[in-house]
Amino acid sequence: MRSICFIFLLLSFCAQLHGQIKIEGKITNHSKTPLQGINVILSNKNQNNILTYTLTDKNGRYELICQSNADSLQITLTGFEYGKTIRIIPAKSQTIDFELETQQVVLKEVSVATPSIEDKGDTLSYLVAKFATENDKVIEDVLKKLPGIEVSESGQISFQGKPINKFYIENMDLLKGRYTLATKNISLKDVATV
Repeated sequence: MRSICFIFLLLSFCAQLHGQIKIEGKITNHSKTPLQGINVILSNKNQNNILTYTLTDKNGRYELICQSNADSLQITLTGFEYGKTIRIIPAKSQTIDFELETQQVVLKEVSVATPSIEDKGDTLSYLVAKFATENDKVIEDVLKKLPGIEVSESGQISFQGKPINKFYIENMDLLKGRYTLATKNISLKDVATV
């Protein structure tokens, strides 16, 4: 009875191993240096569904184990400096080594623009360079152009119709309400944000 159970277990184990495929190998560059961190993806050739994937270790080694009834599989290698390599392989256990060539990666051009106005909770910061023109000489000239800010003929500054009561320079209220001294005399080139 025990021998029959053992044979039955052995047969079921062998049936499971029949569809199991192990693909392993080493990935190097043209000077035979092992490449670490290369993505290795094994997929079904016809359906393009991923069966398994891995990354190469510090020695450039990889190992993929999967089950498939397909006759061929697709192995895809990707790495930042090496682009994409695709190879169709027979669906059987095997050792496949790859030698990858460096490929130039062209990145798309991006431009980073700073916002004209930055909202920090209860504080608005205006970037002076975005509002200044060639004809502006002092900071008061730029203040007159900022949205929500008005400057009267006497030099009084108001924000949304309410006169300001503090005028900070480098986070200090140095002028104690006499801010027209600063606005009419500080060059706009000396001020980054208001």
